[in-house]
Amino acid sequence: MPAESGRRFLSERILRRKVFSNDHNISILRDLVLDVKEYAALRAQLLKIDVVQKMTMLVTALIVGAVLVVLAAIVVLFLSLMVVHVLTGLLGSAAAAYGVVGGAYLLIALLVYFKRQAWIAAPVAAMLGSLLLADGDEEKGGMNGKR
Repeated sequence: MPAESGRRFLSERILRRKVFSNDHNISILRDLVLDVKEYAALRAQLLKIDVVQKMTMLVTALIVGAVLVVLAAIVVLFLSLMVVHVLTGLLGSAAAAYGVVGGAYLLIALLVYFKRQAWIAAPVAAMLGSLLLADGDEEKGGMNGKR
């Protein structure tokens, strides 16, 4: 019996050596390693492109938002001057008209301050979350086929 187990052990070693020393298997393993390296490089490049795309969208949104805020401020300024002019005629005093407009702005500022979480923080967080955490496949209708 010990001779038979020794022969089985020797034949298993020879079989293993044949499997792992076969030139075809070695070339397959080499190709597999090269493919894995190429895949990793492509994934890294895709990640860089995705970051650039998302940062471009974020900067664009910030610039458009800043331009809209400046334009809205100019519109509000001229509308305020118009309201002051109208109220001056009704109240008979420019100081009282400016006081009424200033008080209205103070009330609006307090309202925005107390509702800042619902009106400002939550929408900004949702927009940034959807922009920065969105999967690239979903945006492009990628491998999962969803749009």
